[in-house]
Amino acid sequence: MDKDFIAGLIALVENADIAELEFSQGEERIKIIGRQSEAYPSQRPAAPPAVAPNDSEKEHAIIAGMSGLFHRSPAPGAEPFVSLGDAVAEGQTLALLEAMKLLTPVEANCAGLIAGIDAADGATVERGTRLFTIRPREG
Repeated sequence: MDKDFIAGLIALVENADIAELEFSQGEERIKIIGRQSEAYPSQRPAAPPAVAPNDSEKEHAIIAGMSGLFHRSPAPGAEPFVSLGDAVAEGQTLALLEAMKLLTPVEANCAGLIAGIDAADGATVERGTRLFTIRPREG
């Protein structure tokens, strides 16, 4: 297996909070155990909050939980999941993050209005990058 490919698998395990990953190609086999597995509970990395409140403006930032490609729509050429000003429900899919051909949904953790789309469609984002701003519904 290529060294860069193995490094990519390691990065995927670290960035996506995957406990364990096994990959085989022909006779070669690799197993990567992440820090967050039960074998290493004291080394579990702290994940950034999916929603970080901004009390001064009463807005919430939706933060990338992993590094990857940011996709605003479910498929190329399809309508985006959400647009600026759209009302969203808690748990609604707002976008997808792609890492190593694995698509992970980015979900709203509060109901409200999309007040900002802070990452460009197709951009590579790092863990901790602000993706959306949601203005929560009052009451």
